[in-house]
Amino acid sequence: MASTAQHICNRCRHSNDLLSRSSVGLVALAIALAPLPLAILLRTSWSAFSIAIGVLLIALSTSLFVIEFYRIDIVQYVLDVLGKDSTLIGRTLLWEFGWQAYNDGPWLGYGFKGYWESPAATTTLLRFVIGQDIWFFHNNFVDVAVPSARLDP
Repeated sequence: MASTAQHICNRCRHSNDLLSRSSVGLVALAIALAPLPLAILLRTSWSAFSIAIGVLLIALSTSLFVIEFYRIDIVQYVLDVLGKDSTLIGRTLLWEFGWQAYNDGPWLGYGFKGYWESPAATTTLLRFVIGQDIWFFHNNFVDVAVPSARLDP
């Protein structure tokens, strides 16, 4: 048992198996680990924790002031840092097609896979524009809304 665990640790140490290229995963990890130093400070000293919270509030307010003063587009900045484009690799175009299909579709919806298999839908145009033979919108809300009935009159 120990030799298996040691083999796995050695393999992970010498390879990139554990590195993720998922930006969402990296952001989620950063958000999840951010409170850890504060939790450690809280357990060790209440005064150190209070000072850290004060410093964090000052840093946060200063950062927000700089962002507003220089009119920095924080969303675009984060996307640039993560190496993503503003269309999220073409997904916003998919979502636009999906919402258009929802708004222009039948009152009772297209039904299960109805949009993707219907010759009357804009599926052919969407696949041509995207350049892929896709079968879903990469957004569960849109994927459920298009085949479902409309709720408005």
